[in-house]
Amino acid sequence: MSTVIDPFIKRLDEIEKRIPRYLNRIVIDNAEIILSIIKDNQLAKGLNSFGNVVGYYESITSLYAFNDRKATSGRFPKTEKRAGQPYNFEWTGELFDSLNLKGNVNKNEYEIFSSVGKIKKLEGIYNTKLGDLTEENNEWINQNILLPKLYEYIMTESIRGLI
Repeated sequence: MSTVIDPFIKRLDEIEKRIPRYLNRIVIDNAEIILSIIKDNQLAKGLNSFGNVVGYYESITSLYAFNDRKATSGRFPKTEKRAGQPYNFEWTGELFDSLNLKGNVNKNEYEIFSSVGKIKKLEGIYNTKLGDLTEENNEWINQNILLPKLYEYIMTESIRGLI
């Protein structure tokens, strides 16, 4: 009996060792989806990495935006800034345009960052974390992207060459 089962057990042990590297690959392959979630479901709604609203626009914001054209190469804010709305972190679009995702296979983690340093700058200004997914968004990515692809990988690899 063990001659039948042993190759499968050995294969599962090999697969287990490769899982962190494969998960990292899934994250990198789905970077656009993950970045769109942090942009659309967090930052555009004014939420920090804990799901809390960072702040609200004041009535003076639209006037400030008009006068800030010199500092923003003549561009107006990409979205309207109305008093009482949560910040949407889209002034000129530079933050959203510069968001990237980088994986670290050795640490089995990934990092969302701004190539022009906007995330770090805003985190300093607002004294909060902005570059991580909220627990809810992280769970969605786990359930809808990572786990289905991981299950498929395990099933495919566990029988590859053995059947």
